[in-house]
Amino acid sequence: MILTIYNNMISYFQKFTATINKWIGKKVDYDNAFWNQCTDFARKYCSDVGRPIWNFSGSAYNWWKTGSPFNSKWKRVQRQGNNFPSAWDVVFFVPTPKNKYGHVTIANNNCTESILNIIEQNAGSGNWDWKGNNAISKRTTNYSLCAGWYTYIW
Repeated sequence: MILTIYNNMISYFQKFTATINKWIGKKVDYDNAFWNQCTDFARKYCSDVGRPIWNFSGSAYNWWKTGSPFNSKWKRVQRQGNNFPSAWDVVFFVPTPKNKYGHVTIANNNCTESILNIIEQNAGSGNWDWKGNNAISKRTTNYSLCAGWYTYIW
């Protein structure tokens, strides 16, 4: 049983790495609505690695609050104390004055209780030019705006 879980995690990590490398610098409009949003990349990533999440309309922060697109194989983890997401977790940011919808990203390796290494889309100016930080890109950011994440239950 433990060996099976370990092998599944190794296979998943390989899919994670291949998926991220395939999409860096590109854009994706998974639902063909509202152009290339952060939610589009989150859904495409989950689909590509074999952990699809359901369709959901509305803001990224509403995904976090309601959990609507996630099934029982996903666990909601509230940010608190010194916990932090693992690579491939779906991470949510709270709304800000400049972005009332919040933001969703994918955790990359080496997150800590103070910094997050993430992969995301439409994080720059949010003007949908899909260049620089608006394209799918890696970024390191502080932990202060993180609401929490969904992690896959093995």
